[in-house]
Amino acid sequence: MLKLLFFLIFGILLLSATAQTSVQSDIRKELKLPEQIKLWTENNEQGNITKISISDCQSGFNEIMTGSSYVSVYPKLEVSIADFKRFPDLEYLSLSGLEVIDLTGLAELKNLKYLNVSYAVLKRFNEAFSPSIVKLNLSNSRLEKGETTLKFQPEWKNIRELCLDDFSPSAAIQGLEHLPLKWLQFRNYRGKELEFLAGTQVAELDISGDDGSTLDLSGIEGLPLVWLNLGRYRAVRNLRVLGTLTKLEELETSLHGDPDFSFQEISRLPLTRLTLWTSQCIYPAVEAIRLAKLPLKELSLNQVYFADLLPILKMPLTTLRIFQIPVPENIFQELSDNRKLRRLTIGNPLNGRGRLMTGQLDWKELAVFRLKELDLSQCHSIPDWSWATVMPGLEILLLPADVKELAPFKNMKFKVLVATGINDEEFSRQCSKYNIAVDSLENK
Repeated sequence: MLKLLFFLIFGILLLSATAQTSVQSDIRKELKLPEQIKLWTENNEQGNITKISISDCQSGFNEIMTGSSYVSVYPKLEVSIADFKRFPDLEYLSLSGLEVIDLTGLAELKNLKYLNVSYAVLKRFNEAFSPSIVKLNLSNSRLEKGETTLKFQPEWKNIRELCLDDFSPSAAIQGLEHLPLKWLQFRNYRGKELEFLAGTQVAELDISGDDGSTLDLSGIEGLPLVWLNLGRYRAVRNLRVLGTLTKLEELETSLHGDPDFSFQEISRLPLTRLTLWTSQCIYPAVEAIRLAKLPLKELSLNQVYFADLLPILKMPLTTLRIFQIPVPENIFQELSDNRKLRRLTIGNPLNGRGRLMTGQLDWKELAVFRLKELDLSQCHSIPDWSWATVMPGLEILLLPADVKELAPFKNMKFKVLVATGINDEEFSRQCSKYNIAVDSLENK
């Protein structure tokens, strides 16, 4: 009886695999896909196709809202959305790097929720719509010749996530206010203003330019943003607009020497998480005091130089990450009063003259900290690790690349231990040798 059941199950699986292979073969013939392009399909329990992914890389069914990953574009390869109408249960369609995609018939795919048409010329976009799509990726794409405006009709009524990374620099964008949009990623945006966002309900916005560009924040006044990432701008104009974002909890910005930038506007926000990347500026002591007034739980500083870092070190943070900034030699003493600190990252600390001072810090003072996570992966030449073995509650430890020996951590237990200077095989061997317990022995 068991043998019969086994053969029955095996037969069903074999028939399913054969049917799927046949469908894939049909799709290849219909679309005239060259062998270099990979094709994936996935069925539901009824055997109907629910997912199709076509790409030149090993993307499979990965999350489609990934933005600007490298994709090879195959010239003279045109695909029409109408070619997929025979899959009524299709929920996921990823067509990346196929050069030309005709969107005619999109509305007929009644169950389609995820669409990736990145790295392509989009034919008839302004005529097409879909009432079912929730996530749409248009990164690195452009409109067909003669079209200068990307228009979203009211019928695109369910789009909540939209990726426009590297979208055609000359195209204007209209109609986003029609969408129930919650998340927008627009990296390498080449415009200078955000008026196209006026009237939207975006809650999370990731927008960046290049190191030499400027951005005017006019257009996002009063938006219900809870997360905002302003990346790689030389200067940001109308910072007063930040004061109208009364729901903003997390801000990331990488300003490059903006002479007009002030933390005065930031200090008025209800931020709990703040990430600052900058260079070429030394901010006066008053700016650190302003930041210290924020209700922050997490703060990350990368090359952000303050004349006085002490007010920041005294903040009751749960997470502090500092990279390549001048720190006092007694930094751990200044941090020791913070009973809430659980995650700490120190990367290449500098002295007042801009020289590395890893070896000058008294790392033993960390022994009394109740950290759960400690990231020292960007430090070098820490002379002694005995203090780490007695830290109460340490669960995650990231070691510098110059650490080649795990003996100092003998008999310790970690959720995560990362030693990039040791390959995976040697890492496993040393963990066994020194009785180091790690939840996953993969050394990521």
